[in-house]
Amino acid sequence: MKQYYFLVGLPRSGNTLLSSILNQNSKISVTANSIVPDILWNLHQERENSLTFKNFPDHQSYDNLMSSVFDGYYKNWKSDIIIDRSNWGSPNNIKLLEKYCPNKPKFILLVRDVLEVLASFIKWSKENKPNFIDYETNNASVEIKCDFLMRSDLQIVQEYTAIHNLYKNPNALLITYNELISSSEKTINKIYEFLQMDLYNHKFKNLNQLTVNGTSYDDKVVGNNLHYVKSKISKTDYTIKDYLPLSVVNKYGNLDFWKNIHK
Repeated sequence: MKQYYFLVGLPRSGNTLLSSILNQNSKISVTANSIVPDILWNLHQERENSLTFKNFPDHQSYDNLMSSVFDGYYKNWKSDIIIDRSNWGSPNNIKLLEKYCPNKPKFILLVRDVLEVLASFIKWSKENKPNFIDYETNNASVEIKCDFLMRSDLQIVQEYTAIHNLYKNPNALLITYNELISSSEKTINKIYEFLQMDLYNHKFKNLNQLTVNGTSYDDKVVGNNLHYVKSKISKTDYTIKDYLPLSVVNKYGNLDFWKNIHK
């Protein structure tokens, strides 16, 4: 029987790096950005809105279908532990997990200073053309690009909100990007202890790009190297003000709530 746990991480905070490391252990598969919550939500919405279902409301059969989503989707994955990455901390997703996750869920929360996240996106967009940020904003100013990235329907805010909903949950482990980079082995061991798994001798050099279940990211659809993993773990040093104007710093500079609780 597979066990399902969940990675909720701000983008540009080391999600792909963490996945690449943990996936060295054949007992674990950490996913790329997952479509599973969308599948569950769309099924839920179909039940809510379908006239055909309301005409013949067979809830038991529908619950059987939704309860089979995790095992059905991951049927051919060989790992015993699946860590599904998405914004599982949204209220709707939490409700779906409570009802349809086959086991008691646990959450790994991965955070990074929001200004660093934005600067990392802007730096990446300058170095990798074409990309989705330039396309969606018609290559506008950096402030407009950051406002676009911080839209409520896009990944940063969705993951941020999910993390905020979960950080007090006793079944959640909060990890910072700096911890992952500067104390990689200690951080990985902390995750194993949290999941109550035997430790594994991971390598932290000559890392592989993320490949799981025979599939890799196709970054051509968003912009090259968005999910690139460096062979050696290190934090790229750059100055925030070189990439973000003061207006963006003032607007988004006080969002890192976890700094008050994670010292």
